This record gives sequence, C-alpha cells and structure tokens, in this order.
Amino acid sequence: MPPLKILLLLSVTLMLTHMIAGSPWPIEDHVLPPLESTNDTLRTRFDVVKRLVDSTRACEEIFYKLDPRAYFNSNDIFVPRFVYSIQCAGTPNNPPSCGSTIARMSCKTRMGKVEFMRIPRAQCFRRKRVVISGVPVGCYCV
Repeated sequence: MPPLKILLLLSVTLMLTHMIAGSPWPIEDHVLPPLESTNDTLRTRFDVVKRLVDSTRACEEIFYKLDPRAYFNSNDIFVPRFVYSIQCAGTPNNPPSCGSTIARMSCKTRMGKVEFMRIPRAQCFRRKRVVISGVPVGCYCV
C-alpha cells in the first residue's frame, strides 16, 4: 500500500505543478465562468465572440473583463484568471424576444455573484473559495 500512496501523492503534485507553472493552454479553457442571462444573451465566455458578431439580441450588451487579482489587490493565483461581465443598456431593438410587443420595454442589468478559487502564492496546497457579489452577469427586459 505505501507505494500506492507515493504514486498518488506524486501524481497530484505533478498535476498541480502543471496547472500552476506551465500549461501551454490557459486554465480558463477548462473552467467556465458562471455567466448566463434570462434572455439568452450569454451562456459562457466562449459565446462572447459569437455574440459580438450576432446582432439579433434584444438588448445592447457591454462586456467587461473582471480580473480578481486587481479586485482583491493580490498576487495570489485565481482560477479562473478572469471572467467576463455583461452590462445592459438601452431599449430592446427586438421586443418579441423580450416577451412582449405591446408595452415599451427597457433593458436592465441582472446582478449576480462570481466565484473564484484563490490559491496563495506561497502555499499551493491551500485553497479558498472567494465570491465577488454585485457583478453584472446578464440582461433582462422590463
């Protein structure tokens, strides 16, 4: 049994070293930020490029990059490294997609919380879940 424990410890150490020190692929490609909205404006950050090209959405969407290192003013490691937040503005250019064609509607920003895994630089085995509240995460029509 002891060799099995050693192999397990070695594999975990190598995996963490690979994740933190030098994976050729960014860690964000494996961890999706928690972004979604009620009128189908954005499901994941991979839809950002598609959404910027597609102009059929009801609301005007403004995308921001939220960097947890800058928010917490820290040099710790955060997973994911950043998330996109969405702020909405204006009036719907396509009211049927908001659910009504009768009344004048406006676009509102839905606020939510975003979670990160915080890993102190000096202690890579210690992790802490941190939450940023009040982040614009999507659009809705009223």
